[in-house]
Amino acid sequence: MIFEFTTNKYADEAAIVQKHMNEIAGKNLLNAIRKELVDIGFSPTTIDQEDWGWYIELEAEMPCMIGAVVFQDQGAADGNDEPLECLVQVWRTEPRKVFGLIIYKKEVHAPLDDPFVATLNKIIHSLDKVKDVKTSVS
Repeated sequence: MIFEFTTNKYADEAAIVQKHMNEIAGKNLLNAIRKELVDIGFSPTTIDQEDWGWYIELEAEMPCMIGAVVFQDQGAADGNDEPLECLVQVWRTEPRKVFGLIIYKKEVHAPLDDPFVATLNKIIHSLDKVKDVKTSVS
């Protein structure tokens, strides 16, 4: 499931963007989502990076990965009037085992009727200054 929306909040500072291997923003947005998940009882991992953006995982409650990207200019600042395009995607992770050992996790796109997708949808809509939320299945 993919959520696309705009906001003029959650821009990453230049120092955070420069620490990402591909200089991609999204850590502040994901941090806000992570905080909301913790507040309702989930235990997400700490935020980490991948070549496509930033992500967290939920292991015990609902095995899934949540990724975030914010498309911003180098000089963007939190609270600026310029709208930022954001993308949040959720995948279900299914362990693949050989002789009882987990060898890798297969990522499967979470469907529209997934209960966690509904929770994430509520969280995204509740975030400050989020507008024009669109959802799609890729």
